[in-house]
Amino acid sequence: MILMSKNQKKLFLCLLITPMMFSFAYATISEDIDGNGLLNLKDCLQIMHKIANPSEDISINLIKAKQLIRGTYSQVSNSKKTTYVFNEDGTCVRSGPDDFGGILTTEGSWHYENDSLHINTSGEVVVFIARYVVNIDEFYEAAFTNTDGSKLIMAAPGKPMENMPDILGRYSGGGHVDVTLPEFSYGNKMITIESIIDVGFDGSWESVITITTNDQPEINQFQGAADPLMPTIYTFGSSFYPDLFSSDIEAAYFTRE
Repeated sequence: MILMSKNQKKLFLCLLITPMMFSFAYATISEDIDGNGLLNLKDCLQIMHKIANPSEDISINLIKAKQLIRGTYSQVSNSKKTTYVFNEDGTCVRSGPDDFGGILTTEGSWHYENDSLHINTSGEVVVFIARYVVNIDEFYEAAFTNTDGSKLIMAAPGKPMENMPDILGRYSGGGHVDVTLPEFSYGNKMITIESIIDVGFDGSWESVITITTNDQPEINQFQGAADPLMPTIYTFGSSFYPDLFSSDIEAAYFTRE
C-alpha cells in the first residue's frame, strides 16, 4: 500500500475534479480563494501552484475600491496639467490645455451609471480672435479611488469577477471622449482610450495606455511591481483590478489635491 503525502492528496483531488464540467460545493476547504463555497478550476490552479512552491504562503489582499464622492484631482502629462473639480452636488469644473497653447475651462456635471463615470462639460475656446462653444463628453468604463480617496484612476483595466483569483495575465479597460464645437465642426475630436495591464508571475506589471485622437494614436507605458506572495487586488462592481497605485510614475493616474 502506497501512502500519499498531504500535498499529493491535494494534487490528486485537484486532478480528479479539474476535467469535470461543473464545480462541486465544498464549504470548508481552505483553498476556496474567492470564498464562494465552490472548489472549481481556479481554486485547483491555486492548489497546484502551492504544491509546486510549498515554501510560499500565497494569499490575496482584497480591497474594496470606492466611487467618487467629491474632490479635486489633477494629472500632469507632458508638463501640462489637467484638473477636475468634482462637487458633491454633481457639478464639475474641468481645466486643461487646449490646442492653441492656452488653458480651457469647462463646467457641467458628473455622474455614475453602475461602475461607469460620465462627465459632461461646456465652455468657450478661443480660435484666433473668435470664440466658439465647446462641449466635452467623457465616458470611462470604470473609475474608482483607492481606500483614502487620494488617487483616482479613470480608465481602470480589470477582469470579470468570475475569473478571481487569476491575478496573472492581461486586464483591459478604457473609455472615450467626444469634443464637439457646433460652430467650428472641423475642430471636433473623437478620442478613444484603451488601457491594458499585463501582470507577470513575479508580481511585476506593465501598463500600456493608448489614446487615439481622430485615428492618431499616442502610447504611454508605465511599470510597477506588487508583492507576488501577497498581491493587492481592488474589487469594484463586477470586476477586479490589480494594484495600480504603486507605480513609480504616477502620470497615468489623477492625484487628489
